[in-house]
Amino acid sequence: MKVGNKWVRFALGWSAAAWIFFPILWMLMASLKSESQAYATPPVIFFRPTLDNFRAILEQPSYARYALNSVYVSCGATLLAMVLSIPAAYAMAFRPGRRTHTILVWIMSTKMMPPVSALIPIYLILGHFALLDSVASLIVVFAILTMYFERFSLKDRVAVVTGAGRGIGLEIARALGEAGATVVIAEINEANGQKAAKQLSEMGHQSDFLPLDVTDSVAVGRAADMVIKNYGKVDVLVNNAGYANNIDAIQYADDDYYRLMRINLDGVFFCCRSFGRHMTAARRGSIVNIGSMSGIIVNKPQPQAPYNASKAGVHMLTKSFACEWASFGVRVNALAPGYIATEMTSVGRSNAEWYRCWTDMTPMGRCGEASEVASAVLFLASDAASYVTGSVLSVDGGYTAW
Repeated sequence: MKVGNKWVRFALGWSAAAWIFFPILWMLMASLKSESQAYATPPVIFFRPTLDNFRAILEQPSYARYALNSVYVSCGATLLAMVLSIPAAYAMAFRPGRRTHTILVWIMSTKMMPPVSALIPIYLILGHFALLDSVASLIVVFAILTMYFERFSLKDRVAVVTGAGRGIGLEIARALGEAGATVVIAEINEANGQKAAKQLSEMGHQSDFLPLDVTDSVAVGRAADMVIKNYGKVDVLVNNAGYANNIDAIQYADDDYYRLMRINLDGVFFCCRSFGRHMTAARRGSIVNIGSMSGIIVNKPQPQAPYNASKAGVHMLTKSFACEWASFGVRVNALAPGYIATEMTSVGRSNAEWYRCWTDMTPMGRCGEASEVASAVLFLASDAASYVTGSVLSVDGGYTAW
């Protein structure tokens, strides 16, 4: 026999032997697993293959445990079957001597054939059941793994992010874009806004720039209408526009106070009102307002009383809108970041005394990154937070825990 033919025979013999070994090993390994570990819930998907039943499998932890353990058993049985089949296949292909011939003749003799023939149908049924169970379990495990990722998806959704020309706003826009959303960069600084939209587009995200001064309620209303006209809907609004200054209250000028409140608090109200009008009409939507831990505690050592008050107001607006619009399918939440390493905190971080105080009072001992804020915004904006509304989520390294 030619070497090539021998290898063909080896491959065929290996496949056949592995198929013979697999059900035996599968049942053996399954029996070694305790009932509570591997089969806490039976694989009813085979007996009641309905969509509702499949959903039940995905929603029950016991089904997930069954599926995972079944995959472990099946993979282990497959590997063992392949290993144990090698000697038999090798003997049939390369050592077809008297001993191999005698064993085959003995198996096929009239004395052995009746019991073997009687077991073949049962054996094939068990083998196919094991194979089907393995395939179905893999499907269930894949569905379980992807089901939760899918909840973070913003595919086919339109998101508006104010103040997204740089810093935290830009990082939020990037996160929403990566999740599949079409992102509208609503920014007062045209150069920054155009640049941000271009960056997102170059990364492969759908993005557009919309000039917007959040302190102008009329302009905000027009912007909301324009988004609806251009995209047909608005699914997510992130009110990120804002700023801070560190001036002692006694020295705080009226114009500075009004300007800060106009941007940080009034702007949030105007945007929520205008975009919320369209969301409540569509009976869906998610609004995330960027507050601050400064709306929960008083920062030290820097003075910033008006800023703290503005962010506390954002938190209360968030809770109020959440209660008013919950029945319309619109969720409203706020994020309370701590000290984040952005341009806005660069002055404070360059002050050794301030920075040491900031990090000493933060259990994690460091400033956060803009991406860590963006990840939390993505959670609140997505269906992963479908039962979350009226919440103020702290992303502050534990600062407010002390």
